[in-house]
Amino acid sequence: MGDNSIKPNEEKELTSYTKIFEESCPFYLAIGMTYNQFWYEDCWVAKSYFKAYKIKREQLNEQFWLQGVYIYEALIDVSPVLHAFSKKGTKPLPYPKEPYSLFKKQEEKVTEEEIYVEREKAQQYFKNWAKAVAKKISKK
Repeated sequence: MGDNSIKPNEEKELTSYTKIFEESCPFYLAIGMTYNQFWYEDCWVAKSYFKAYKIKREQLNEQFWLQGVYIYEALIDVSPVLHAFSKKGTKPLPYPKEPYSLFKKQEEKVTEEEIYVEREKAQQYFKNWAKAVAKKISKK
């Protein structure tokens, strides 16, 4: 027989449901259930509390991730100033004017605004390019 088999003289330790519930009780108390809810209410209440706990943990994890994104971007924006060989007068990039959008409607508004700004920049770039070309042509 393999290593996983039970030998004839050995007994397998059985765990009672009471022991399992007693070990689980402190966890459910920690996530907000009352003692009476855990022991006397329907078992679906405990299942709902556990599902809510998982949702809260996911939200917290996402919140910490977003905080890390902000910190990372702030460090990147200030890094030109911290560079040992940076030129005199070097300034950090500006901090974002608005928080990151978390929902699509906000993203669409920001996107429309960004498109307008990019069009303005492109138009100005083209005007400057046209002036430079006109100067080169007039010099010949």
